[in-house]
Amino acid sequence: MNTNLTFLEKTGCGQSTTTGLCSCGLTVKIPLQSGKNLFYNGPNLAGTGIQSCESMNQVIQKMDNLILDLRKEIVALKKNR
Repeated sequence: MNTNLTFLEKTGCGQSTTTGLCSCGLTVKIPLQSGKNLFYNGPNLAGTGIQSCESMNQVIQKMDNLILDLRKEIVALKKNR
């Protein structure tokens, strides 16, 4: 089974690799990874509620929700000036 095709079918991102520089200075193809297969491995983060071992998809969703909440608060503060 073609793993690149499997990746495309699972993520729907439209591409399975990108180009990047290797330590030798050449441009190489780098396989993209799904966020559900990458995990945050730092300490638990009280400010965001992000926990060690959460998938990057979950981490980004939590950060996005916090950003949206902050934007709403800023708009409300500006209206109350």
